[in-house]
Amino acid sequence: MAKQKQTKPQKYAPRQTRKFQLRLDHEQDQHVQEILDYAKTKRKEVTLIRNGVALYWALENGNIDALFEAFPQYKAQFAPGTVEALEQFMQILKQQQPAAIGAGQIQSLTYDIPKPLPAPPVAEIRQAIAVSADTIADNFLSMFQ
Repeated sequence: MAKQKQTKPQKYAPRQTRKFQLRLDHEQDQHVQEILDYAKTKRKEVTLIRNGVALYWALENGNIDALFEAFPQYKAQFAPGTVEALEQFMQILKQQQPAAIGAGQIQSLTYDIPKPLPAPPVAEIRQAIAVSADTIADNFLSMFQ
């Protein structure tokens, strides 16, 4: 008789069961079902759901570091060098910039270096003139005549 391999029983881990339904006539739900079926064949269905929900929650709350922890290969795409970022920004501006159409020609907008503004005027300090209340009242009433 062959010896049976004795294994130590696994420690009990408390669990909670969650159930959800996917619509059969919905394109996105069908795609999710295909992904889950494939993950099930690789015995990674629960791990995929757990990681996917955690990543979605982190991104929804503005924690982009969770994306880079799960997929470090994409960090370079989201954090390019300053020169590359400036070039990408300028390309985006050129693509989104409305073309000015005039006389049958398409003219693109150009960006000029802003010119410095002239210096503000210097305030002049003068001695106040003493005016009586009667003069102020007469000036005020003269506006309505």
